[in-house]
Order: sequence, then structure tokens, then C-alpha cells
Amino acid sequence: MQQTIALPLVDIFRVRQYFYQFIQVLFFEPVTKESVDQLQNSSCLEELKSLDEAGKYLYQFFSNASESELQEAKDEYYRLFVGPETILTPPWESVYRSKEGLLFEETTFQVREHYHRYNLEFVKENQEPDDHIAIELEFILHLNQLCLQNLDSDRLKKLVKEQIEFHEQHMQQWIPAFTTKIINNTDSPLYKGAALLLRDFTVSDYQSLLDIKEAL
Repeated sequence: MQQTIALPLVDIFRVRQYFYQFIQVLFFEPVTKESVDQLQNSSCLEELKSLDEAGKYLYQFFSNASESELQEAKDEYYRLFVGPETILTPPWESVYRSKEGLLFEETTFQVREHYHRYNLEFVKENQEPDDHIAIELEFILHLNQLCLQNLDSDRLKKLVKEQIEFHEQHMQQWIPAFTTKIINNTDSPLYKGAALLLRDFTVSDYQSLLDIKEAL
């Protein structure tokens, strides 16, 4: 691979790593005071303003989140994604893609097969569905890290192809419905912003991967 191609790819994959890490944290668990403090003490907070509508919502929350607002955000996380009442926005792909809206359907096992190709296994495999949004994002993060480690290797093409396939076969198939459901069910600036960022970034990232594939 030519060096002129590899150099800009370093920046692309580093930006992808940052955004996917940030989004994955938002959906993995309720935000904590530590994560808010870390963002407030970094230069990244101001950068949120440049992310259109998603950034405005996220900046609104993270710029001055109080302890009471953190508790409200935690309650909202459970209300939207966990329960114990009816889960308003289930965070599992199979719910959106199976006819009956059930867990552990065909798509769950298809996602698992992608993980197993890279010797990855969800720590709660067969106990909880593998197709939770945070786990799918973690998988993309893993592949992106491998890209950073293989910029001058022929393996990069395979890694990019795998991510394109995962987008096409899974993420692009359900994230639009999932994020729309969040937006329609919450007034929280944190989770409206998180939903918009997830939706918009995955769309642009898919196109970016297609462009990288062409360049390679």
C-alpha cells in the first residue's frame, strides 16, 4: 500500500475510534459523574457544538450536568433501555427485525457469527442477547483498532470489508428505527443527542468505509 494512502487513514480511523467510543459509552450504561468530569476537563466538550443538532443537545447536558440531572439521566436510561417497567426503546437488534419483536432471533445468531470470526465472544453469551447496541458498537471499535494496527497490511482491506458488511447486514437495518423510537420517547437532551449522534454518525461512517474501500 502506498504511504500517501496510509497517512490520511490514520486520522480517519482515530476519529472513528473517538466517536464510536463516545457513543458506545452513552448506550452501555448510565453516564457517571466521572465521565462527565472527564469530558468537561477535555477539549472535546467544545467540539460537541459542531455536531449540528446532536451536538447542541449533548453540549446542553454535559456542559453543566448537576448531580440531580445525572440522577434524572440515570432514571431515563433505565426507563428507555432496561425497565423494570415496559422497555420503551429496546436496545437489541432482533426486536426490530423479527416478526414478533422477540429476543434471541435469527439476527442475534448472525451477529454472534460476526463476533466469532474474530475470536470474540459476548461475556453473557446465551444469557443475554449478543445484538445489544453497545455490544455491536464495541465490535466495530475492535475492528477499527485492528485497522489502526494494520494500516500497511493487506489485512486492512478485509477489515474494511467486514465493517461494510456489518453495517449493511445489521447496523443500517435497525439503528434508524431504534434512534427514531428514542427521539419519540424522551425529552432528555442527553438521549435525544445520543440518538441523533448514533443515527447520523453511522450513516456517514458507512459512506466513509465505502470511500476507503475504493481508495484501497
